[in-house]
This record gives sequence, C-alpha cells and structure tokens, in this order.
Amino acid sequence: MKEQDLKTHIESALMEFSKDEHYQTLVKAKETYFSKTGKVQEEDDDYESRMTLFNEWYVFHFTYGGLGDTPIRRYMARRSLPEEITECFYNVVHSVFEFTGKNLRGQMILQDLLHNKKVTLSRDTKSVPLLKGDLFLGRVLLSKKSGHLLNGLCLLPREVKSIIKKESKRIRKADDLKVEMEFLLKVEALKTKSGHYPHLDPKKIFNFGD
Repeated sequence: MKEQDLKTHIESALMEFSKDEHYQTLVKAKETYFSKTGKVQEEDDDYESRMTLFNEWYVFHFTYGGLGDTPIRRYMARRSLPEEITECFYNVVHSVFEFTGKNLRGQMILQDLLHNKKVTLSRDTKSVPLLKGDLFLGRVLLSKKSGHLLNGLCLLPREVKSIIKKESKRIRKADDLKVEMEFLLKVEALKTKSGHYPHLDPKKIFNFGD
C-alpha cells in the first residue's frame, strides 16, 4: 500500500461528504470547529494549514450522532477497500507529537506525547518540513507495519513542551476520548491565540487551568 492511496481515499471521502445533502452538515461542522479552535480568515498566513486540519477533523472525528458514525466510516461502509487501508482508517492517532529524528533505516520517529508512545513512520513518507525537536499537533494512521502522517500539521512553540507533557499525563489518566478531543482542540485554539500575540511568552498563553 502506498501512502498516496490513503490520501486519495481521504480526499474522495471529503468530496463525497461535502456536497449535496451533506453540504449544510459541513457548514455546521465548520462553525463548531472554528468556534473551538479560533476564527480563521482567508488572508491569514496559516489559512491553508488550518483548513487542512479542519478537513481531517471532519472526515475522521465529526459524528452524526451515533458513536463512531463519522464520514470515513460511512465512506468505508459503501466500498470494499483493501484490508491495510481499512486498518489505517480504523486506527487514527490524533495527538501532539515531537519529531525525535530518524532511525537507521531513515524512517522518521515521532513521540506521541498524549499517549506516551513512539511512532515509526513509513519509509515512503514524503519529505516533511520538520526539524528534530519540533512539536506539532497532527494525525497518524497506523497499520501493523508503520504509521502514515497526514498533511494537517499545527506547529507548536517548543517552549511549551513541558506544559503539554504535564497536561497530557492528566488527560491520559482520564482515559476518555471525548476529553482527549477537547484537549487537542484547546491546544489548537491556544496556538491560534499565540499567533495573535507573538510578543507574549507562549508559556503564558498555553494555560490549561481554565
């Protein structure tokens, strides 16, 4: 399986569930998402990356009411997809990651800070604009063989790593997917806020006390 095959199906699912009878659902989902993560304007420098993050949230995490009833689940139900692709779509890791470098095979290694796990990316992962030590919010699709990093990346200030790790430990103990999602949306909201106040120390903005 090629990584591009995964992304092609994601694009197809997004297209299918963004038109006709699904259009109004998409609009409402967008309102919900950006009310939680901060408003976005077309003239913003990070407009494209934030829209990509929204698209991935919509495809993999937006629910129609039933538990796990997401656009990607409905998309899979209507098609006979290869087993490895289906496996990846059932194993979406949404988290804050740290890029820790590459192994001897040249594969990128990520540390999943929220779940305290190491993730090894596929060898066919295309060049990603990350430096060792970079912190970011994103999604990885897992198969038995390796992980596949999606396009939506929200780079975070390195200075807040200790704050993120501390809060991740607290969230991890809750063992609740809904709590995890609220935390990750809050992280994105704080990143949006820090972009509006670049003169402030990020540590003062990344406050999870409220």
